[in-house]
Amino acid sequence: MILKVRLQNWKRHKDKEFNFKEGLNLILGPNTSGKTSVMQAIFYALTGDSPEKRSLLEFKTVGSEEAQVELSLAANDGCQYLVRRYVSGEKRVNENAHLYVSQNGEPVEIASKPDDVNTRLSEILGFGTQFFLRAIYMKEGDVYEFLQNPSDKVLQEIDQMLQMDKIKNLIETVKNVSREKVREAKSCKINLKRVETPSAEEQELIRRGEELEKRISDLNSQLQELQKQQRNMEEATSILKRIGEKEKKLEEYRERLTRLGGDIKGDGSPKEKIEAAIRTTMRELEEQKTKSQEKQSKVLTLQSRIKEYEENLRKLETATEKCPLCEQKLTPEHIQKVKKDFTETIQKLAKESQNTQKENMEIVAKIQDTERRLKDLQNKNNELETILETLKIINDEKSTLEKQFPPNQPKNMEKLESSLRQVETQIKTTQEEIEKVKKEKMRTEVTLETSTQTLKELEKKTRNLAHQEFVVSTTLEALERTVKRLREEKLVQVKQKAAQLLSKFKPGIWTVNWDEKFVPLLASPEHSLSAYQLSGAEKLLLFMVIRLSMASLFGKPDFILLDEPAYHLDNDRKKLVHNILKEYLQSTGIRQLILCSFDPYLEEYEWDNKIILQL
Repeated sequence: MILKVRLQNWKRHKDKEFNFKEGLNLILGPNTSGKTSVMQAIFYALTGDSPEKRSLLEFKTVGSEEAQVELSLAANDGCQYLVRRYVSGEKRVNENAHLYVSQNGEPVEIASKPDDVNTRLSEILGFGTQFFLRAIYMKEGDVYEFLQNPSDKVLQEIDQMLQMDKIKNLIETVKNVSREKVREAKSCKINLKRVETPSAEEQELIRRGEELEKRISDLNSQLQELQKQQRNMEEATSILKRIGEKEKKLEEYRERLTRLGGDIKGDGSPKEKIEAAIRTTMRELEEQKTKSQEKQSKVLTLQSRIKEYEENLRKLETATEKCPLCEQKLTPEHIQKVKKDFTETIQKLAKESQNTQKENMEIVAKIQDTERRLKDLQNKNNELETILETLKIINDEKSTLEKQFPPNQPKNMEKLESSLRQVETQIKTTQEEIEKVKKEKMRTEVTLETSTQTLKELEKKTRNLAHQEFVVSTTLEALERTVKRLREEKLVQVKQKAAQLLSKFKPGIWTVNWDEKFVPLLASPEHSLSAYQLSGAEKLLLFMVIRLSMASLFGKPDFILLDEPAYHLDNDRKKLVHNILKEYLQSTGIRQLILCSFDPYLEEYEWDNKIILQL
């Protein structure tokens, strides 16, 4: 229920506030006093849409920067809401909107953008713009239009309430689609039948493709055999190179072995010659060491004798009467003679010792030389052992490689490399031929694929069209059943509700019905009168009960807006309108009716609230 509307810079209302009550509300004023603009403001506040598809800038007072509409609403959920909308701009409309709910007497914002406000209001009210236009807001001229031509109006109203215009458009669209799908399916079947049988050219392409496939298979087998030969030759080449490396090493070690025994005299192998030389040198060394020991012993003996003569000489010098050696009486001549003999003997022994030492030194030098020669021989022998062991290892490795050498391969490197080059050339030629045949096969397949793809596409399209045709047909049947069912249900409800209202104003047993063209009828057991046969008052009565019944049945609003419903009616009919509205409030549960009119005659009737506008 609408409680209050405040307008600022809205049409001719610079700053006005309108309060509404439950029951019948009358907005009375002369033409151009702003009655309809109040209704339009209510429409805009609750839907966010421009009334009658007009630009919102047309409602802004000329010369003002911004228009504001504020509406207070008591909703069916028990809460009170406040809507504020703002319109500004010169050529382009700028809008702003806010929605508040009252909590403990204070407004609390619950939406702050036009779209959000529209969505929340639609949820709160339980209806949107289309229902508002077709059920709640009875615009100026609706009654007059019905009175002039009532044919088909009931069906139009019901269809509009149920948005049947959209469903009808959808049904027509679906029918067009269905016809188009049938044509497409028929065309696809004709084309499919034409391409299902391969042409002579396509058959030749299939045969050629099979030949090329076999040729590719043969070439691949040939290529695999050549690649196997290539691998064997590469393996043989690798082994042959390694055998060559082993032989080169063997030659190097054999040369070293020859050099080791080359400067040693004798017969036999280098090892035998070196071992014989070692034995000879060791014997020579032993002989030299023996001679050296003999010389050393001789030197020691001579030195001992020298010491003995020197000792006797000292004793002789200290003797006085007898010779300490022979105990003869000493005389100077004897002493002199003995000294001379001793001295000559000592000199002789010393010279012999020196000569013996010299001879020993020569022997020692020979020993050192012999030891060096022996060491050299031993080193050569060790090196020889190492070389012989290495030769054995290399020979074993060579034997192993020779066992690994692939069969049926030439062991001559030049022949092997020549054969390998020939195989590599054959492989390259075969690969090039394979690629050439593949390209030819691909061209054949592409040419053939065009026909095959066309066939597949036609088959797929035919299946899809059959499915689409079924879906469209099913959808069409469902839509038509829905339209029929909804119309039947709502027509029965409207008849029943209109009959209840009608019984209050027309005595007798009268019901509301319509003929096959949906021209409204007033019917009783004795009579059935078309709307064209009714008097003006009866037409008005029939229109009001039908329209108000529809409003109460579709969406169950708690307020109705009527803009000049008594337009062009005489006073009796105007009073009938008032009575219908009063009875409507009492019988439907709708809490509020707001009616605007320029006719001062209506002010005489009973209203719960009157708002008088002046120019």
